[in-house]
Amino acid sequence: MIERSAERHEAAPEPARGNGMRPELGPHVAAALWRRQMLEILRAWCMSDAHAQITTDVLVAADLTGIDSHGMALLPLYRQQIEDGGATATPNISLVHDPAASPSGRMRHFY
Repeated sequence: MIERSAERHEAAPEPARGNGMRPELGPHVAAALWRRQMLEILRAWCMSDAHAQITTDVLVAADLTGIDSHGMALLPLYRQQIEDGGATATPNISLVHDPAASPSGRMRHFY
């Protein structure tokens, strides 16, 4: 005969619903809200819509895959770099194809 313990084990309490908090994970924020907030921050820094969208996509993707060090946590660093002149919120980026930069101008070694 198997004896059952008279002692009851209580289940861990459920996280409070509605407040978005799970103490072990920190606050829960919907990705769409996070994305909108990040876009607004970058636009407030005079970043173009195109650059703000690309930056937001990269940072949100990093956060959603669990790479917090490469996500939204970088915003304060980016802001400091912009203020210090080490980065710009309004870059003028152009891609240049320079055949002289590759051997014989053809890059055969990559095929």
